[in-house]
Amino acid sequence: MGRSKHHKVGLIHHDSNQTEAGYTFFCNASGMKSNDCYAFLIDMSGRICHRWYRPEGIRHGYLLPNGNLLCRTRPPEQLNGLKPMPGSGECLLEIDWDSNIVWQHYDQFLHHDFQRLDNGNTLILAWEELPKDISKRILGGYDPRIEMDRMFGDVIHEISPLNKVISTWKIWELLSFNEDLICPLEDRRVWTHSNSIDVNSNGDFLLSHRQIDSVSLLNSLSGQLKWKWGRGDLSHQHDARYLNNGLIQIFDNGTHRKGMSFSRIIWVNPETNTIVWEYKSDPLDEFYSFHISGAQLLPSGNIFITEGASGRLFEITSNGEIVWEYINPYFTRGINGFSNSIFKAHRYSRDYFGLANRVLESEKDALFTRMYIS
Repeated sequence: MGRSKHHKVGLIHHDSNQTEAGYTFFCNASGMKSNDCYAFLIDMSGRICHRWYRPEGIRHGYLLPNGNLLCRTRPPEQLNGLKPMPGSGECLLEIDWDSNIVWQHYDQFLHHDFQRLDNGNTLILAWEELPKDISKRILGGYDPRIEMDRMFGDVIHEISPLNKVISTWKIWELLSFNEDLICPLEDRRVWTHSNSIDVNSNGDFLLSHRQIDSVSLLNSLSGQLKWKWGRGDLSHQHDARYLNNGLIQIFDNGTHRKGMSFSRIIWVNPETNTIVWEYKSDPLDEFYSFHISGAQLLPSGNIFITEGASGRLFEITSNGEIVWEYINPYFTRGINGFSNSIFKAHRYSRDYFGLANRVLESEKDALFTRMYIS
């Protein structure tokens, strides 16, 4: 989607006969200190129903069944002596409805996604500096001399409510030097740049690895990969999620795709390694996000999509008709100028348990106007 200072923001379209009514949660994915501190819950008309504030910043989060918000803060000022990498955060917070901290976990290496488990523990993605003999064997990326001695790989930590590391899975130990090459148009700071984690009923971890254009399934008991797919089919994808029908949904960004760059939502059958459904725009270049982004299958069969780079949120029917569309009106100043980008938004039904007995009063400020948070 193209950007323009004159493009309408806020609610763009709403077909109430075809949408799945509920509330949408989002926050800005970037910003300088003090202008990335808010997260918002809006109704179907785009009106703010609730907002959270934390001085540490809120870069990504989602509501827990108890109504609290689990969220990642802004990055640390440095990462083990280096400039922080995209998607990193200094702390994972659980905050209540009034933005008070009820739990926190500090780790300057945590990044992108996290998952609260039914047992109360929390899974986080984190970086780990690779041994030099390993980094020298990793292929791909531009100019392999750059930062050759300071490469990072991905790990998963399971954290208890008392902030103890219960288990660790080192993703980088499970990869192939010959198969898992870094895209030649990406740098070599990280090998995989994993950006999402999901857990199925068996306790297996579904992971998305941006740098190597693949998703994988990790058996949490054996510590081994059960499945890996995507090379040649995916292009710097995000947000791999399980569906109840056994398929896997992926936001395929299309970055560095051969030919025209475009994004799509796909459903993959992991038994046959085939794409059984996809959504693309017509024309193709009207739906594209260089990075971040995600998709959520709603109970009605509609799909709620975050086109993250442009701050565009929209809902489509199973046949691809857009029935709700909203552009994030909150622009924060970051290293690349003003941006309204969103890592991933979430839609919650009106009867979502975490919203029970909450007062959701729509506010009238900042509706359909371009807002700059300074």
